Amino acid sequence: MSIFNQFIDRSKVLKASFFAILVTVAVNLITRAVLGFFLPLDPAFLPFSYSSIAMFTIIYCLIGSVIFFLVVRFTRNPARNFIIIAIIGFLLSLVQNFLGMANPASMPMGGTSSDYAVLIIFHVTAVIAYLYTLLRFSKA
Repeated sequence: MSIFNQFIDRSKVLKASFFAILVTVAVNLITRAVLGFFLPLDPAFLPFSYSSIAMFTIIYCLIGSVIFFLVVRFTRNPARNFIIIAIIGFLLSLVQNFLGMANPASMPMGGTSSDYAVLIIFHVTAVIAYLYTLLRFSKA
């Protein structure tokens, strides 16, 4: 069965959301550690701190979990609909990074173009980990 057509068990949504948030935070923190080993990440650039990564990952995953709950509750094909919404949200989350890459001086956090390019890696790993875990553990 395709991931787009899978059935979602409403009773598993809360547990799946909680687990997906934990997995996504762990994946992003591991990504930060690995990138810090291979790339010279600026410690003064606030989005590279472990606490910022964890906090923003939790906030955005909580928003995603609320949206997922609503999609499961009110639509006929929740997996497909949520994936579409998540992809749109993912693309919108990249806008600030691309603006920062184009003109880092205009961003309130400072940083360089390459700092904003590296942030895209965190967005990609987060969306993959979150979607996979959420849909995998909420299916019927």
